[in-house]
Amino acid sequence: MKKLAVILLSAAMVLAMAGCQGNTEKETKEQTDSGKVSEEGAESASDDNSKESRRYALFLASVPNETTTSIRDQAIETAKGMGISVEVFIGNDEQATQVAQIETCITEGYDGLMIEPISSDGCLSVMKSAKEAGIAMVTVMQDCSDPSLVSAHIGADHEGAAALQMKEVCEALGGKGKIAIIDGVMGSTGQIQLTAGYESVLKDYPEIEVVEEQSGNWMIDEAMDITETWLQKYDDLDAILGQSDQMALGALQACKDAGVTINISGRDAQTAALKEVEAGNMFGTVSQSAYQMGDMAVKVITDVLDGKSVDDKYFTENAFVTKDNAAEYM
Repeated sequence: MKKLAVILLSAAMVLAMAGCQGNTEKETKEQTDSGKVSEEGAESASDDNSKESRRYALFLASVPNETTTSIRDQAIETAKGMGISVEVFIGNDEQATQVAQIETCITEGYDGLMIEPISSDGCLSVMKSAKEAGIAMVTVMQDCSDPSLVSAHIGADHEGAAALQMKEVCEALGGKGKIAIIDGVMGSTGQIQLTAGYESVLKDYPEIEVVEEQSGNWMIDEAMDITETWLQKYDDLDAILGQSDQMALGALQACKDAGVTINISGRDAQTAALKEVEAGNMFGTVSQSAYQMGDMAVKVITDVLDGKSVDDKYFTENAFVTKDNAAEYM
């Protein structure tokens, strides 16, 4: 039964991702063994210095989920409006693969690289090579440990998002209770910043007790297994916070299977989670506007190439989504 539930949840996420993808007559997509997705749609220009002659690359750390699909699709759409071509590379969570992909783009003379690093320091050497080659770079969603290598970081305010999530949960519990936290991949930029956000709020709620905290590695099935164990151990757990919607959905399924109702929240405002929030099954989720990240990444790197000054960091807005406003985000 548990495996069936996981399959159904995974299928729902796949269908949600599919809804974010679109094709036009001028846009073609082809996944290759190297993890490269070609995006064609910009007309060539004779002036090498014109925007139309530029080539950008977007590097995603892993197989796209709904959040990164939104980033990808909006980056492509924004670039297309400028007549700029974008190619998307998938790192499949393999650092060596991502490094090789960036090296290829350096060799091929790309103008701009938009990078979601698989780890904060795993790409530093190749990014240094790209900078020495005069290629403009920004990091997207996750940043690197040496910000001097890039012109800007475009992402979500993870610490602020986690603080918002924790505060909403603490207030909903009346300032006291037992909670558990499902972390993302330990040591990743996102996990570190989200944990810091939680801790910044918890100090103001001394009667909120974190009884369990474990990594679910951003995965539905792992979060489901973790929650099942917790439910066997505790009969008085008041809330579970997932650092992502996928993990929150895993926790929710475990609670449904056990016939237990617990305050469950996540982050990302993915379609499947929004539906559960609207139905009253999940307490809430944090929207971080992934589309805005894709749009800003293209615009900022274009400004860099145009010789305009840019800020060091650009963050999307955080908003907590509950049953009352879920329809606005779907």
